[in-house]
Amino acid sequence: MTGADLRAVATDSYRLAVYQTELEAPATREFQRTLPARALQELAKLSKVAGAEHLTISEAGSNFVMQFASITLSTRTISGDYPNADQLIPTECEFSVTYPADTLNGTIRRVALLCQNNTPAILAFNGAGLECRADTHEIGSAAELVEDIRHDGPPFTIGINPDFLTQALAQYGGEPVEMRLLSPLRPLMLTDATGKLSQILMPIRLNTPNGA
Repeated sequence: MTGADLRAVATDSYRLAVYQTELEAPATREFQRTLPARALQELAKLSKVAGAEHLTISEAGSNFVMQFASITLSTRTISGDYPNADQLIPTECEFSVTYPADTLNGTIRRVALLCQNNTPAILAFNGAGLECRADTHEIGSAAELVEDIRHDGPPFTIGINPDFLTQALAQYGGEPVEMRLLSPLRPLMLTDATGKLSQILMPIRLNTPNGA
């Protein structure tokens, strides 16, 4: 947190999210703290139940204190260095596509019904559009073509955890989301027009030549 700028970063090693926003009032000093994920999950649940719109944060010794409505939530901070998000977020891409997040999410969800036992959702970009598919030996295959998403370059195929992708897309609601891709073995990046929320997802290696 610097001045009125708040930057929140979360990762589980397979995905990373960075959210940036501006506070109503600047912080009294610059600081950076690492908090347990469970504490933030509880904060989200309680603030929703309380209908809180404003949050006040402070520190008490080694504890991080969050206050909203009539609720005070205190949690310990975690020592150690947090991964540098700036080094992890791709700064270049081979190509990008922009599409309404909820529409794309619906396609992924339907295909993901066949994704079991860590089966990836396969995104195949070509001149016909974006083909989303899942292939399983036990159940069969599912595929859906999004013709509005065109890629004029060489065919490009990437495997992604479908649950991670649908959860990431859901954060953008019905707004357009930009999907940036570099290679089948490099992270897929999602962002919106405001640039407030950026997410990267690690790909799943596909057992086919060149990931196709």
